[in-house]
Amino acid sequence: LTVSNLYAHHTETRYRTSNGHTRTEHVEVTDFLGQVFSLCLPINFSGHLRVVPTKKSFFFKREVKGAYPGPGKNEVQIETEDIQNNENYNIYCTDEFAARKFLKPKVLDWFDRQIAQNAMCVYLVEDRLYISLYTNRYIFPTPRKKQAVENLSLAAEYQKLCMEIDIIDELTNIFKGE
Repeated sequence: LTVSNLYAHHTETRYRTSNGHTRTEHVEVTDFLGQVFSLCLPINFSGHLRVVPTKKSFFFKREVKGAYPGPGKNEVQIETEDIQNNENYNIYCTDEFAARKFLKPKVLDWFDRQIAQNAMCVYLVEDRLYISLYTNRYIFPTPRKKQAVENLSLAAEYQKLCMEIDIIDELTNIFKGE
């Protein structure tokens, strides 16, 4: 298991008009702040599988893709028999048969339990599983001020990491014995 912090952002140009004058601002927009987990599974997946969360539109309460791209080259979107999963995740794959074999009821149930707790994406290719958790923080952050150094608790950071690893362990336990 490999764990890393990830911060992804982009810069947007915004224009503000005040008293007849237009001002240009460059604003840093956070796209992702959290952890990426990479682990080796005891299975070999044909092609790749991508699971991304969806959002509900505010006015119409309809599912929207959010910031994630739709099907890529050679990818198809699949629906599962799990209604809650279909409402909360989009699943894209290059091998539908392998994807359905991987997405057994225990795996779909695990996804459903994560919905309320985590903004999570999953990418599976061959025997590597990548899970990103949008936690809006770093694990073991580098203190930037004296007060932050004094408040730093390695035990508390370790506890946060253990809670996230428990989520990953829960998924890997599904595959043990196969």
